[in-house]
Amino acid sequence: MSRLTGMQRRDLLKDFLDQKVLDDHLPMERYKVKEVLENENKENAAKFSTEQYRAVTRTWDKEHYLEIEEEEPLPLEDVIEYNESSYGKVVMVKDSLTGVCYARK
Repeated sequence: MSRLTGMQRRDLLKDFLDQKVLDDHLPMERYKVKEVLENENKENAAKFSTEQYRAVTRTWDKEHYLEIEEEEPLPLEDVIEYNESSYGKVVMVKDSLTGVCYARK
């Protein structure tokens, strides 16, 4: 339960425990979050759907695009910002959980 408690939403923890949802169930699809939090308001379910990715990152399959929610936090830290050109700016970013570096344009 360390991931659930680390999300700073201890007020929702009882709902997860009542449904027997533990850390290894994360990340959960939005519909499942709504089922677990049926007694809470929709705002809490939407917030949890995005905030769970602070505790558990998505898997990023090679050669596939990653669809994320607009409000979803990215677990990336800026490492080096390269010179900006007419094509845009490139930044080396590091996945804060795995340490793997990527280029972000």
